[in-house]
Amino acid sequence: MIKISIIIILFIIFSFKGFLFAAHREFEMIAELERQETKKEEVLHIDRPKTEYTSEDLREPFESYIKKSQPSEQGQASSKIEPQAVVTPPALNVEGVFWGGRFPQAIINGRAVKVGDIIQEAQIVQIDNTGVTILFKNQKFKLPSPASGSLRPKSQGGNQ
Repeated sequence: MIKISIIIILFIIFSFKGFLFAAHREFEMIAELERQETKKEEVLHIDRPKTEYTSEDLREPFESYIKKSQPSEQGQASSKIEPQAVVTPPALNVEGVFWGGRFPQAIINGRAVKVGDIIQEAQIVQIDNTGVTILFKNQKFKLPSPASGSLRPKSQGGNQ
């Protein structure tokens, strides 16, 4: 009986020993953090090399699609009105249109495009079931879908 009580007492002492030392260590860590916070450390400045974008023959992605005119050009443009030249869109062949989903797409000249893409200097503005609308030299053009030209009215029965 005495042996069992001694074992229980030793077990309790060793169990609480870890708890007591852990609490003391926690207070030491808090004090260390407070000392570090009060220190005024010098902020390290990292110099990074300047990166330049080289797009080769692609469009610069950070520039606007619409070119901003200079103030002197605006004054000249408003003073004289010139007739707009006839613009013909580039030869673009709409081979297919996928317009039912969240992101409508079209196949033009064998290339899959979506709204906002640029193909042969023409920006895709809209894709729907009737075709593709493009913006070329500030003018909109409608390219019909391949199915729109081949739609025929259904026959009303008759001879087979």
